[in-house]
Amino acid sequence: MKTRIDKKNSLLLIYIYAFFVIYMPELKEVLGIRSHYILGLGVIFILLLLLKGNFKINKKIFTLCLGIMVASMFFSIRAYISGNEMRILQNNFIIIQIIHINFIVYLLKKKSYTQEKAIIFLLNLGLVQGIMCIIMLFVPGFRDIALELYYNGREENVFISANRIYGISGDYTFFTPVFHGILAVLACIYAMLKNYRFLYYVPFLLIAILLNGRTGLIVFAVGFICTVILLLLRGRSIGKILSYVVIFVIVVFLIILIIKVASPNTYNWIIGGIEDSLALLITNEYSGNYEVLLNTMLYWPKGLGIIWGEGYRVFGENGPIHGKRPSDIGYVNDMFMGGIIYITILYSCILSFLLKIGKKMKDSNKLIESLMSISLVLILLLSNYKGESMKSGAILLGAVFIKLILMEFEEKKGSC
Repeated sequence: MKTRIDKKNSLLLIYIYAFFVIYMPELKEVLGIRSHYILGLGVIFILLLLLKGNFKINKKIFTLCLGIMVASMFFSIRAYISGNEMRILQNNFIIIQIIHINFIVYLLKKKSYTQEKAIIFLLNLGLVQGIMCIIMLFVPGFRDIALELYYNGREENVFISANRIYGISGDYTFFTPVFHGILAVLACIYAMLKNYRFLYYVPFLLIAILLNGRTGLIVFAVGFICTVILLLLRGRSIGKILSYVVIFVIVVFLIILIIKVASPNTYNWIIGGIEDSLALLITNEYSGNYEVLLNTMLYWPKGLGIIWGEGYRVFGENGPIHGKRPSDIGYVNDMFMGGIIYITILYSCILSFLLKIGKKMKDSNKLIESLMSISLVLILLLSNYKGESMKSGAILLGAVFIKLILMEFEEKKGSC
């Protein structure tokens, strides 16, 4: 009995650990230390285990981190030459997070997890967020926790507070909803190819998406459509796939109706995004966020800056400092940071990592990894237009986590 309780407690600790690494809620007001420093100190412990031989970093993870580091070094040199902030720690912090993710996967392997159980572990993190979002939707007092974490002492934006910010996270409006969109795609793929019970995760993930960021819904739609097309090309049953399409459309519709009753402001914000999307697709009209993303924020360095950038970001107030319009677009910021050279180094190491497919696994697992790899690449490239997802945050981290699970828990042909 005691052993069983100890195992449950240790698993709970791993869940809390993974939740913290991915969502990075800022706990300075609670613990007196920034969350970034906590992970930084934690990685020292992991490296000690590495030196003792009790833990090994996946070789492909090592190559990925090396590529990220080289890209960061190139930008730092470019920034130094231009007399700008080098951002060495900020641009390499994702490496610390990736090492933690590798360690979490190692802990799951120590617990004899299978690939499917490891995927369930990851989906459960999104499930918890979905449940917390629902509670906050119907219990406004509990939602104050989310607002406190989001603003963290900053001045409140009444419009954002009225429409979104639910759950527990360090980033609510971009990284977290897109990450949940990735998880929803993952759940769909496993539901269609492994077990329909994975469908139970999707409503909770969609709720967490719609209450925080509409981009997550677009990401989910793109990933799901990509999966459907690839499965049809593979000769899968059209009837079965269409049934899943109908189910997801109905689920999204019902969730939006629930939100309409519980939070009319959020509902109006969601509908506004849908109307803007339809206007863009049908009449090619730029409205809402599309006007900003496809017009105001879209511009590039000039001259040789296209090749090696100008050594700075134009995100937020940093844009006006350098005489530029602020831009959230990841591609624009990366071009200004280090141009085509920086983008080539950073993107190639990430995309090659995600597109690597195991050769000796079961056909069903190989299909899952192929579908997920292509979906992750499309989602990263798409979301990087809305924000800087190719070098930091839960989007890139989630993609690495999923890919690492698929790599480390390969079920080879002939295995049980």
